[in-house]
Amino acid sequence: MRLRRFTFAFPLSALAGFVIAGCPDDKSLLHPDISTDGGDATVEDGGGDSGPGSGALIRFAHLAPGAPAVDVCVAIVTEASDAGSDDAGDAGDAGPTGPTFTGPILRTPIVGLSNGLNYSEVTQYIDASKVFSIPDEGLKVIARIVKGDATDCNTKLADITDLPPIKIGDQVTVAAVGSPFVPSSFTAAVFRDHATSDAGKAGVRFVNAALPTDGMVDFGFGSGASFDAKAQNVAFGATLANDTDGYVQFDALTDQVVSGRASGAAPVQRFVNSFTADADSLTTIFAIGGLPPSTTSPVHPAVPYAGLVCKDSAPAVGGLSDCSTTAPPPSDAGTDAGKDAGGDAGRDAGDAGDAAP
Repeated sequence: MRLRRFTFAFPLSALAGFVIAGCPDDKSLLHPDISTDGGDATVEDGGGDSGPGSGALIRFAHLAPGAPAVDVCVAIVTEASDAGSDDAGDAGDAGPTGPTFTGPILRTPIVGLSNGLNYSEVTQYIDASKVFSIPDEGLKVIARIVKGDATDCNTKLADITDLPPIKIGDQVTVAAVGSPFVPSSFTAAVFRDHATSDAGKAGVRFVNAALPTDGMVDFGFGSGASFDAKAQNVAFGATLANDTDGYVQFDALTDQVVSGRASGAAPVQRFVNSFTADADSLTTIFAIGGLPPSTTSPVHPAVPYAGLVCKDSAPAVGGLSDCSTTAPPPSDAGTDAGKDAGGDAGRDAGDAGDAAP
């Protein structure tokens, strides 16, 4: 896991988060017929498939509570385009020495998100090798975040300038975590995705993307005294450090309560009430939310602590990955009672004052 730098251009209340990830099991592609003129792009759907190792598969997700809907533009970094960047500046705005951005890509017909990407949504997988020619040594890119209704790449919300090179066969997750209302928390975390689960096993990865950001978190199954930690000492913006990209291998799981806690300490806070994972599957469980309400400037409502469960090995549906949001009940009292709530209902459920572990 690596933390990456954002270069901000807009007020913090306008910023948003996203994830780039790859998975070999999805067949939804962004086709290469893209023409760029002043930052605009047109994408034609030419079809085609990409098997494991034949492309660089990418998806985007929005994990920044309180931020607006977003879209994404991408630019290739060359010596000329990189020459104009600096640590405190724009990191390569379009111009004589700046990169030319392709996009916005999420509103193109092949992805089909006409309003951009909302908080807790994850796009389908996109094959970057169908957009750009990727050399053996990899391709260095800048990702530009724009508003969800943007029609070009000229007005940025943020640039992510420190991404690792994209290489053929890569499966990488780049997650924007934190909130624009907590400026010190807003950053990008880079993960390497595992390609497959062990034979007959369910691979499950726990990611700590919930506020607050201080201290380590333990994740596991059960609640109260029955909590069984499976991923310990996970930092904010990170997953378990192991040799399988953070995934832990289990026998098939049915109706498990997923919980977190401050590492080694009570109380346990559950955030998924009924988790099931089949054998030969991969799942990432993001702990998200945890943003307390503010009545000062800028005013914003609370975003409750919740779980975003993404079936990494499942096909996309309607331009989005197969993910669902669940929120805990207002109080846990040590029981396993409760019912999952999906989508917007799940995000609005629970105690507005709850904090992440």
